[in-house]
Order: sequence, then C-alpha cells, then structure tokens
Amino acid sequence: MVFENKRIGIKFSPALFNSGIIRPDSTTLQTYAYILEKLGGYGLGHLQLVGPSVDRAGTALEQIKTDYFVHFRRLYKAR
Repeated sequence: MVFENKRIGIKFSPALFNSGIIRPDSTTLQTYAYILEKLGGYGLGHLQLVGPSVDRAGTALEQIKTDYFVHFRRLYKAR
C-alpha cells in the first residue's frame, strides 16, 4: 500500500489524567497554548482534541469548564 499524502494527525488531551499520577497544574494551559501555536505551522492532516474524562474541579482546567473545546480551538491557527 502506498500513501501519497505525507500529512499526519495529532490526538491529545490536556484533561486526560488519572488520580494522582498525571494532573493538570498551573502550567498546563500555558503549555498547551504553546503546543497548539507550534502545531499550527506544521500543516497537519488533522488535530483531535479529546475532552475531559473526569471531573476537572480543583484542577487548573476548572476555569475553562464551560468552553473547553472553544478555548483550545481559538489557540490553534492552522496554516
């Protein structure tokens, strides 16, 4: 099988965490803003943002509770 298109897709989630091992902290939103800014210049095939799988209460992501996807979509400027 030969694939002509060389573009790739990225799947990630700032809110995919479990109890105690990986948790959003004070740098999470800033870090993902940086990642999305950089990814915008790569001509990705697609970018998939996975939504929260657990309650974000008490985490750094609690502040974007009502507009989670909108918040991150605004940061991604595909070129």
